[in-house]
Amino acid sequence: MFNYRMVFPFEYSKTKHRVIVMKKAHFLSLRKYAEEIPPQLTVEIWDNDLLSMNDFIGNVVLNLHKLPKPYGRAKDIKDWPLLSDEANCNSLFEKERVRGWWPVAGKPKDGPKGEKKSDELVLKVSRY
Repeated sequence: MFNYRMVFPFEYSKTKHRVIVMKKAHFLSLRKYAEEIPPQLTVEIWDNDLLSMNDFIGNVVLNLHKLPKPYGRAKDIKDWPLLSDEANCNSLFEKERVRGWWPVAGKPKDGPKGEKKSDELVLKVSRY
């Protein structure tokens, strides 16, 4: 089991449903500009081998505005769900905290959709 905590500073536009990130044109630039991007979180899972190359296990792309409801337990994931089913979606920006299991798409060589795996995530939006 791995535990990572990552903090991403951004603003969210409720009217446009976009994340606003402040960026610099280059490293030494003093001026910043705002870039609007879709509120998507891509989670990639890799194994960390000491002696051989790291292997890609799988990934999932989550739209934080239309976040699919997670499963309560990993063993509850039986069928490959449609992550784009808008009837079972919530906005992370409205709920502020979501915890559960999401299906992860494995390598393409593992089948048409890849090997079926899952990952437990706790997603939280904090206001500073």
